[in-house]
Amino acid sequence: MKRIYLVCMAMLAIFSMTSVSAQEFRHGFSWGIKSGANLSTLITESKILQEDDHIASRWGYTGGGFINYRFSRRFMLSFDILFSGKGFKADLIPGITDAKFRLNYLDLPVLANFYVYKGLALKVGLQPSILLNANVKGKLIKKQPVHSRIRSYDCAVPLGISYDFTDRLILDIRYTMGGYGVLKNLDINNLNNNSVLSVTIGYRL
Repeated sequence: MKRIYLVCMAMLAIFSMTSVSAQEFRHGFSWGIKSGANLSTLITESKILQEDDHIASRWGYTGGGFINYRFSRRFMLSFDILFSGKGFKADLIPGITDAKFRLNYLDLPVLANFYVYKGLALKVGLQPSILLNANVKGKLIKKQPVHSRIRSYDCAVPLGISYDFTDRLILDIRYTMGGYGVLKNLDINNLNNNSVLSVTIGYRL
């Protein structure tokens, strides 16, 4: 995952040094692909998950496609289909230290995009998510599935910001916190939710 982080940082550095301004917007439909990285962890107040569980964040890949409809210079509606690698690091299982919980989802965010200055947009919407698979791997065990212990769905309200460097190239930064608990053995109202910061680069085709 360090490679993903380095690639994203290098791309951001290159874009920050360019002076290319966003071009005229495309009215109507447009579509494209995007790729980037998630920094995810587990937000919790559960008594079951104690401080000595050492919950920490982990990197994951995210990518897929998007469809936009630009209504005007100031407003656009967007829909994404994304593979999203989430999860966290924790010592939840006795004898397993530095366990990495990898939770892979299909994210389906729908967002309203409000352009506040040229290519700069503020974003808010709704993001249903479907669990594709889940596994855990620790220093003392090989990778094993934990799909049956993880809730099979989630729903979040993503908040974000994006910038169109050109008519085709887009930087997108979003934060989401899941609306439902991740672990099935806890009550659905017991806070143990996904927390994800994602950075992607998109390209309109």
